[in-house]
Amino acid sequence: MSDPAPARDPSRRQLEKLETIIAILDEVVAQDELSEVGRVIARGFVELGAVMVGLFVLEDGYLRPVARWPEEAADALFAQLHPSGGRLPDFRIPVEDGQNPYVQVLRSQVPKVIRGPDEVADHIMRTYGGPESIREPLIKALYGKASAVVPLVAGEEAVGVAGLNYAETLGESELHLFNIFARSAATLINLKHEVVSREAILAELERALVAERETREELNRAGRLHALGEMSAIVAHEIRNPLAVIKNSASSLRRYVGDAQEAQLLCEILDEETARIERIIDDMLAFSTPLEVGGKRLAVQEIVDKAIYLVGERSTGQSVVEVHHESDDLPPVVVDLHRVSHALVNLIDNARQATRKGGKVEVRTARVTLDGRPFVRIEVVDGGVGIAPEHIGHVFQPFFTTKGDRGGTGLGLSIAIEIAHRHGGSLSIVSSGPQGTCFELALPHTEMEVVAPRVSTKPPLSAKRRVLLVDDDARILRAHARKLARYFDVATAHGPEAALEALRADGNFHAILADLMMPEMNGLELWRTVTRERPQYRGRFFFVSGGIARQDLRREIAELSIPVVPKPIRATDVRELIEGLGRGVIDAFPLPRT
Repeated sequence: MSDPAPARDPSRRQLEKLETIIAILDEVVAQDELSEVGRVIARGFVELGAVMVGLFVLEDGYLRPVARWPEEAADALFAQLHPSGGRLPDFRIPVEDGQNPYVQVLRSQVPKVIRGPDEVADHIMRTYGGPESIREPLIKALYGKASAVVPLVAGEEAVGVAGLNYAETLGESELHLFNIFARSAATLINLKHEVVSREAILAELERALVAERETREELNRAGRLHALGEMSAIVAHEIRNPLAVIKNSASSLRRYVGDAQEAQLLCEILDEETARIERIIDDMLAFSTPLEVGGKRLAVQEIVDKAIYLVGERSTGQSVVEVHHESDDLPPVVVDLHRVSHALVNLIDNARQATRKGGKVEVRTARVTLDGRPFVRIEVVDGGVGIAPEHIGHVFQPFFTTKGDRGGTGLGLSIAIEIAHRHGGSLSIVSSGPQGTCFELALPHTEMEVVAPRVSTKPPLSAKRRVLLVDDDARILRAHARKLARYFDVATAHGPEAALEALRADGNFHAILADLMMPEMNGLELWRTVTRERPQYRGRFFFVSGGIARQDLRREIAELSIPVVPKPIRATDVRELIEGLGRGVIDAFPLPRT
């Protein structure tokens, strides 16, 4: 059995981007013409994650574009803003125009980040001009979810700016990398202009050497984190399988022992400990895999309800969680429900552990304004003794924990704050003292109305649907089959070959649930074979996984939009997926006739 390909986690991606910076700067040094220097630098920003770049240098009192990338897309955007004519290479921004965002960044030498379609559209129009009539079409045709303006600073002097469009929410780590690259690029632009003295060049080279040493240290740290993250993903996957057996067996045992008090107590202990292991695995996987976030407009109440539900499933009579909403008409937020509920679960779990048994944990929501921007605030308040002053500055660092023998990986809060930042929000400690600690999760909101989900007019499922369950581990197969038998007519296949035989012999299944990480043929390879032979299963094939260690698999599954059910599976989750097919997707993929 061959080892799985290594996962590309956030640390690895950062490592690769820092290596990319060094390679691009080497290429810049080899160029003679300023236009070629600018083109290489603009392309470099794209390689670091931007989707479109405009590079401007200061010349004779104007910011003049020296490069854009991709050129065709940038020219098309400029033509949309100036339908009457004009070319981007001929565009000039006078430095006296203090209202222009590029001039503001040039003067302040501080990067500016713009998030949200409306804000990005306003930013682009203030920078490049254009009639008001183009605003709405521009919003629909935006090339990214965020924009940024990064100053090109050589020493103490700003020599230009880079305007970036970004496809995802722009986080602090991405902005930090753009700044590193921008400063180095600015120095090289200055050198190519030959406007600095020999002493200044030597000073810049000395600073560059210091920056290179810091970059090397960052590369070493990133390499160590990558190795740790890779190990975490593999260990988490291996733990999921026996954990699923233990959890499912405990659930079955509870039904058999009846009201026997001692036996029920042992079942509760099993539930508590498996839940604790699940939390550790969730944090390990969140740390070891790329933190990608989606976006869906949701009511804040729905996010809180989801987190409370998840916490409730893991709890057995500790502290009470009370929820208080400022009003019933809080504005919605655009978030990844899975990620944000994970962050909120970590906060509530920590609060419950800090609060004495029988005490109270409060979750409060409200509309607030922070730095002039509208947010929805979710506060989690515990009834503990507070955080020691010497620890407050470290609680968001990975692996920092004060729980000691009570367990904990020290990853929960570091993951939560990263999730907040990826959504353009923040996570902070508002207060901590003898009466407890208050954490504040702030998420930017939108005033657009939340669209209520459509209610199906079709009746609920009555007869049991046939489901094919595929796994190479016989214990997992039996445990999952027992759990799903309540809702489905379950057929099992011990491995991919057995699954193909079952499909070729019968083929009349409503859905297929296959383990993703099987040694001879992984779940994705099985999906390809099955859907090639029987295309009707393309929308009715789901994966079951304890953690996807291979980033290539993760990326392809996301592109194909194939749902992944986490181990240990919950029958209700699977039932939701299958009932969803019964109400819609199944119409597009009719069952094969026998």
